[in-house]
Order: sequence, then C-alpha cells, then structure tokens
Amino acid sequence: MLTTVRNLENYFKNLFVGPHYHYHLDLPKMMLPDQSDINIEYLNWRSRDDLHIFDVSDEPYRERIAERFAEVCAGLEFKKFLILSHSLKYNNNVSFNNIIYFPHNYFDPVYFWDQETALKNINSYDRKYFVSCLNAQARMSRIYNYIKLKQKTYNNELLLSLHNSPTHAGNDLNSPADWIPEDYWSEWNAIRFNLPKLKENDLDIGHSAYHDAYINLVTETFVQPFEQFFSEKVYKPISCGQLFIIIGSTGAVANLRSMGFDTFDDIIDHSRYDFRNTWRSRIDIIHEMLDELKDLNWSKIYEETKLRRLANVRHFFSGLAVLPYARNIANRMSYISKDTYYYDHHLILGKHDFRSPYVKLPSMHHLLK
Repeated sequence: MLTTVRNLENYFKNLFVGPHYHYHLDLPKMMLPDQSDINIEYLNWRSRDDLHIFDVSDEPYRERIAERFAEVCAGLEFKKFLILSHSLKYNNNVSFNNIIYFPHNYFDPVYFWDQETALKNINSYDRKYFVSCLNAQARMSRIYNYIKLKQKTYNNELLLSLHNSPTHAGNDLNSPADWIPEDYWSEWNAIRFNLPKLKENDLDIGHSAYHDAYINLVTETFVQPFEQFFSEKVYKPISCGQLFIIIGSTGAVANLRSMGFDTFDDIIDHSRYDFRNTWRSRIDIIHEMLDELKDLNWSKIYEETKLRRLANVRHFFSGLAVLPYARNIANRMSYISKDTYYYDHHLILGKHDFRSPYVKLPSMHHLLK
C-alpha cells in the first residue's frame, strides 16, 4: 500500500459522499490471526443497522474472501453491507448484490504521485534503455522473465532489478517444477544470493525505469487467468507517458483499453499475448515481440506519440478512468442503504488540475455527480 490505513480511509470517505457509513480497511484485524477465516469477534460488536463497507480489494490472493465476507455478514444479520473486491468478476454483477469491484490501487497513486514528475517525461525522446523491468518479490513468473531478459544479446540496453527475497510460488501450485523449467530454477538458485535483498519497495514514479526507458515491462503480482488484479505497478508507465507491456492476468491490457487508456496497439500488438491462458505462454510471446520491436526507431516513435502519451497522463490523473467503477459503487451503496451516494471527483481534481506549461485540464466536477 502507498498510504496508511487512516489516510486511505479518509480518502475513500471523501470520494463517496452521502449519509454516514463505516469503512473497514484493516484486513489483518478483520481476519483470524492464522488468516483462515473471518474474525467474527471483529464483526459482532458492529451495528447491524448502519451501512458497512468492508474493503478486501488490496490483497490479490483473496479472490474468495469477498464471498466469504458476504456469507458471514448475512449470517450475522447485517442489514446493509458492501464488500469491495479487487476482482472484475464482481463488477456490477447482479449475482453478487453485496460484492463489487473496487480499483484500490488506482486511488492511492492518482492522489499521491507527483504530476510534475510525470509530465517531465513527455518530451524525453532519446532514452538510455530499450526496456525497463523492476521486480521486488521473486515470484516464479518474474524469475522466468528475468532470466530470459538476462539472456538477451542486448541485455546492456535493459534496466532490470530482481531481489533475493523469499520466493512466492503463488496460488495452488505446489512446487517450482509446476512453474518454470528445471534449468531456470537452477539458474535462479545460482544467481539469487548475488542479488540485493529487498529493503524497500519502490512505489513511486521517480525511478529512471519510467523516464529513461522506452518500454516498461510490467510484472504484475497476479498472473493466473481471469482473476484480474492491478497493483500500482501497472499504472506507473501510464501515468508517466511511457509505452508498456504487461505480464499479468489474462486480458489485463484489454481492461486498460476499456478504461480509456491508449495501449498503442499500432506499435505493440498486445493481442498476441493478452488472452493467452497460461502465463508461460504469455511471457514467451512477449519475448518474441521484444526481439522484433528492438530495432524500431524508438526516439522517433516517442516524438510522434507525444500527444497520445500526454493524453494517457491526463486521463490517469483526472480520475475519469475509473468513473464507471466509482459510479457503480455509489449506486450500489445507494441501493443497499436506501440513501443517496455519489462519487465526488473534486478531491482528485483539486490536487491534479494540470496547471503547467503542458496543458490545463478544466474542472469536470459538475459532470461527475
């Protein structure tokens, strides 16, 4: 997370305006100590008549916890409650009246990242690196991708990081053999102890990976099919006016496109990998594409796409990308509580109004109620 629990709690309450409700974000307290189930004691002393919002949208490996929360709240006879999930499965899904998609990792960055840092990148046409790819936790998909990148003949034109941290095998797979070939696993064990240990995760956009590389290769936390999850990593290149490729869940790029972002399909054919069901096949195709893209005139591409990249930056910081999702949440809150809620865009526009030499974005607050 980019913020403290208290900061995000206040931010959420400012965005969704209406009668009083209770917003619960502290997942460790809402769960039992062993994380096996819901903490009934936490829920028991809550009012059954008030509207409660339980936010479990920040954790990518809890796809089913939202449904469990809804089941427990119904069993405890909560009259008005809504569960926020990271999964697009619940986006305006009438089969789950008390669960809805919430783009948690959008709202943090759009408010706390620096727009001036982002705008400085727009005119940067001549860059040192072809691809940047930063990796914190050493998940299997990231190990596989990292080793393939290190094997490139042009690896001196890549800005890479991977840390000697505990390896996360992920969801339901039991051994490294299920994930990567044995020679890749052996290579990882040979190099891992020469890599730095992760001291602090880089959650901001000031790193040279975003202003001195043409393509940002995003390695998302979650790469299994169809359970969509976006961390802040996927928004970094977009917010900085950078081109990108995403190693994430199936359909990740299509989802960004539906949010109104330019995915530069005329330059990078994301359709070749975005709907492949296995993450290994997606990574293999991405590496074929990188080899093909390598010899393009990237300085010229960046000059010719300046306005399109600027449009992505504007769209990101305006908050309009998540307007449909935010309206869905406000409408669902209104339906459940029988009160009236709306998404108040003013908090975002108040900080990111683009008063700069590049562009001024007019206030659209009155359009968003």
